[in-house]
Amino acid sequence: ISIGQNLPIVENLFPCLQGSVFIRRTDSVEQVRHKVSQAWTMSNEKKEEKCRSCRRLLLTAGEKRVIYYLDKGFSVSQIGSILGIGMKMASQRKREVMRKYNLHSDVELWNFLNKWREYLIPSE
Repeated sequence: ISIGQNLPIVENLFPCLQGSVFIRRTDSVEQVRHKVSQAWTMSNEKKEEKCRSCRRLLLTAGEKRVIYYLDKGFSVSQIGSILGIGMKMASQRKREVMRKYNLHSDVELWNFLNKWREYLIPSE
């Protein structure tokens, strides 16, 4: 259920969530009925197959560590030093995360981290 007028951009969701139905608090009863009916129809699809595609989006432990330190504001070269890996390896792990989530710039990476931080970065 969405509180605001804007619904999530479906393309930005994980593959297994892209078939989800979103309801606004301001939707009429008829609109909610229609969406629930639509969701019921979609629930007969095999969700397992959609979720399998998320596995390719899972981050390795090394990628998670690099993302953690990027989120803390460290540069790729600093992260390499902290983790005891080369700068090129740290950069490669950052690029791999960006590839997995179809991100094309550091700005897109920061926006993505802000949105999905609790799922990607281990809590302290």
